[in-house]
Amino acid sequence: MYLLVHLIQRFLLGFSPVLWGAALASVLVPPGLQLLARLAMLAGTLVFAASVMPGMLHFVVSDRTESTARDLAIAEAILHFGIAPGDRVASIGDGQEAYWAHLAKVSVVAEVWSIDSARFWSEPLALQQAALRSMMDSGAKAVVWRGDSDQPCPPQWLWLPEHSGCMISLH
Repeated sequence: MYLLVHLIQRFLLGFSPVLWGAALASVLVPPGLQLLARLAMLAGTLVFAASVMPGMLHFVVSDRTESTARDLAIAEAILHFGIAPGDRVASIGDGQEAYWAHLAKVSVVAEVWSIDSARFWSEPLALQQAALRSMMDSGAKAVVWRGDSDQPCPPQWLWLPEHSGCMISLH
């Protein structure tokens, strides 16, 4: 049911084998149609492979070590800057991949999605401040922007080590 409201590739990859397994297990093959059933099974396997392949290729070719180093650097830095385990924070960027939050044992309570982050940074400062106030009103003590772009940190924001990102305290 969750897939109907929030479709994320990593959720789909886990759901896909269950869906296909249930569909194939429910097929009854009458005598004399085994060849047709084998062809249908081959076609089903090919469709399953095609639906899972993009996620598998992303997993295989992604540079996870660089991402891990950044997430560890962010987690260690925000703890050093006064964010404690259990605190609430906000994120600019993809909150689904905010593994730094899990490592620091904090909760992401507000976010500006990756698709909207360029728009956020191009808005006037007053609108950015209004968004930050909304994040603070949601209980966030700080906002973290993971450094995945070439854009430098804004003047009021703290640089996090190893160019892993930026942070601003909201309290």
